[in-house]
Amino acid sequence: MTEFVFNYCLNQVMEGCAETCTQRIKKRRKRIYRNLALLKLHNFRSLNENPNFEHLKTIKTYPNDVFYSNIQMQKNTFAKLLSYVDSLWRNSFYGRPPINAELSLYITIYRLVNRATMAEISEKFSIGKGSVHRMVTRMTRILTNLKEKFIIWPQSNEEYKKLMKGFQNIKSNNPFPNVVGCLGCTHLRIYQPKIGASSYCNSNKTFSMILQAICDSNFRFINVYFGWPGGSHDADVWKKNPLYEKLQNQSIIIPQDGYILGDTNFPLETFLMVPFRDDENLSSEKIQFNETLNYIRITIEKSFGVLKKKFSILKHLPVNKLSEAKYIVSSCIMLYNFIIEMEGISASDLNNLDNDEIISPPLEQYSFNEAAIKKRNLLANSFRT
Repeated sequence: MTEFVFNYCLNQVMEGCAETCTQRIKKRRKRIYRNLALLKLHNFRSLNENPNFEHLKTIKTYPNDVFYSNIQMQKNTFAKLLSYVDSLWRNSFYGRPPINAELSLYITIYRLVNRATMAEISEKFSIGKGSVHRMVTRMTRILTNLKEKFIIWPQSNEEYKKLMKGFQNIKSNNPFPNVVGCLGCTHLRIYQPKIGASSYCNSNKTFSMILQAICDSNFRFINVYFGWPGGSHDADVWKKNPLYEKLQNQSIIIPQDGYILGDTNFPLETFLMVPFRDDENLSSEKIQFNETLNYIRITIEKSFGVLKKKFSILKHLPVNKLSEAKYIVSSCIMLYNFIIEMEGISASDLNNLDNDEIISPPLEQYSFNEAAIKKRNLLANSFRT
């Protein structure tokens, strides 16, 4: 009997201890969760109720010219863009965002337009550099995801016809017929990469990455391909462009015998017209063909110029990781197309554009197919006066 009582008492004591330990653990968990909730609330208030965040209210009172000079778009354009970004911004967080989408978007565009450093933005908007970095990184990814909505290759015959009509209006007297876009490349300078630096060294002995694009007559980009090292040839980059493969295997067919215009750095194709070489014995028709083609094709050079003028961060990408460059470039091009869609291009945008002085070596290794040669000769004959 005594042994039974002893074992019973021992079991009660052990169960009490176990229950006490469990209660302590639960209380400790509650205390940790409560402290985390208070910390999150404190961070939210510090970012949204801090007097320094009167900047957002101040921004809204800017005159249109000041607002435009800061981020290269009008207030109504920014408001429309915010309507696309806001839900994506909120969905990119678990729980409530620590800072609102409007200020984050403004700061991100401000950095892209002015090439402002994280330290400069931190001081201007009274936000920690780490917070600025996370904010800009997250927002550029959201803008990159919107790229497909605003960089669009034509999908219907009506859209192709609209492109052709636009290019015909550039030169109404003896125009170049059936042009759907102008192809070109520009180099975006970078810091010397730690790995494979030699492949990124271009003909100017600087380090760069190549942005290849096709634009329409309104300077809007309809195809973009970015990321190849600056030491690559324009033609090699074009051969790797997914659009080239689709045009080659005819999964994309340009109607009405239309084509893209390029310079002599690209191979002649039935869907890509390039000038006759100057070292050839050119007839007057071929000379006129070259002059008209180059007159139209300069549209892509102007497009690159306006892009870099609006977003000065592209003049030298401030990235240490090359993988980050694509988000900056994609964001800038998406914003550029969005601005053109909302506001168009002004005469002042086309003034004082920088020329890309990095030139690819002459194209020698590619042989042109007979169908493309025949098509170009027929086009050249149409310029006979």
